[in-house]
Amino acid sequence: MKLNQLEKGQSAIVVIVEANKELKNRFNSFGLVKGAQIYIEGHSLAKKTLEVRINNTRIALRASEAEKIAIKPILETMDKASPQEATNLESNAYD
Repeated sequence: MKLNQLEKGQSAIVVIVEANKELKNRFNSFGLVKGAQIYIEGHSLAKKTLEVRINNTRIALRASEAEKIAIKPILETMDKASPQEATNLESNAYD
């Protein structure tokens, strides 16, 4: 599954970034790397831009950039989970 397929409020773990070196370096500077947890804050009206949160950093990505990021969805959002549930969800995402 690709990052651009998630809806607002959903979370995922980055599995692989399939981008050229320049774009990968940009993503790395934001912490968008394999194993990072991403939360979708929202989309533009035409879904051409996504607002995502990685740790405490919010960034905007073009849908074409988000297409290059393979993810594994987390079924529940971390914001709604208790600390113990969040730990379990995060560890299950790597299975």
